[in-house]
Amino acid sequence: LETRFQHLSLAPAIEVDERITPWFFPVRVPDPGRVIGAARAAGVDCGRWHGTDIVVFPCHQFLGEEHLDRIAAAARQGLAS
Repeated sequence: LETRFQHLSLAPAIEVDERITPWFFPVRVPDPGRVIGAARAAGVDCGRWHGTDIVVFPCHQFLGEEHLDRIAAAARQGLAS
C-alpha cells in the first residue's frame, strides 16, 4: 500500500518498516470525505481517524494484489473527484 499511495503523492501517517504490522493503513489526505466516499462506493472498508485528515484503510495478510489495487484506485478516484 505504501508504494501505491506514494504514486498518488500520499504518505502514510506512520513510518512503515518490517517491525510494524498495522491492522489499518493510515494515510493523510486533503479531503477525507471525498476519499472515504469513493472508497466506500468501491466496496473498500475505511474510516476517518478521530476527526483528523487521516483515512485508515485495511491492511492485513489476506489482502492480495487485486485488493491493494482496488484500495489505491478508490483513493485515486476520491482525490480526483
